[in-house]
Amino acid sequence: MRPPTYTELRDQLDARSYRFFTGAWNPNVMGIRNANREAGQWDDLLLLAYEDDRGEGHVHAYAGTTDPGLPWLTGKGAKPHRQGTAILVPQQSRGCWGVGPSYLHAGRYPCFKQVAPMAFVRDNDRDTVLDIEELIAAGKVEHGVRGFNGHRASAHTAVPNVGLYSAACQVWRRPGDFLHALDFVTWASQWYGDRVTYTLLDQWLEA
Repeated sequence: MRPPTYTELRDQLDARSYRFFTGAWNPNVMGIRNANREAGQWDDLLLLAYEDDRGEGHVHAYAGTTDPGLPWLTGKGAKPHRQGTAILVPQQSRGCWGVGPSYLHAGRYPCFKQVAPMAFVRDNDRDTVLDIEELIAAGKVEHGVRGFNGHRASAHTAVPNVGLYSAACQVWRRPGDFLHALDFVTWASQWYGDRVTYTLLDQWLEA
């Protein structure tokens, strides 16, 4: 998937009537889900977009996943929720993540910690395909605080498969990429507060 430009991101959010945050160092944290609905791959993009103090736009694109890993979906190697594995749906969740030293993933390390409701569906057929559109069409969208965090996979390396690293979270494949995004947003919180909005888009067709 080609990383989008700053202008493309802004236009895509405007087209959906989502807020695109402007002003020096005001972060937009986003995900773009690949059109492929086979789970378990690092085929999505996680993004950080902002303006500098001269008004110039910047985008950092990181490899990651916006989907649960195969063990959670299939029940092979993990114990899924009895009602199905949660999958975030496309949305803009205002102020949904907290950043700072008190916001920890699994109590272990700083992350983008869910602090407000987000929209999701539950896939319960135990196969490897994400049934997102079918569940949305059937009116199965739920909202809640379920620990949908933004965090890294391994602390040491870029692992080959998503595996157990994502049960429904938004996960950066490379630890250095995750730290870059989290450190920037945490630094910017001195002006914009310790709650950040997350926007998840589906991949759009390029002209």
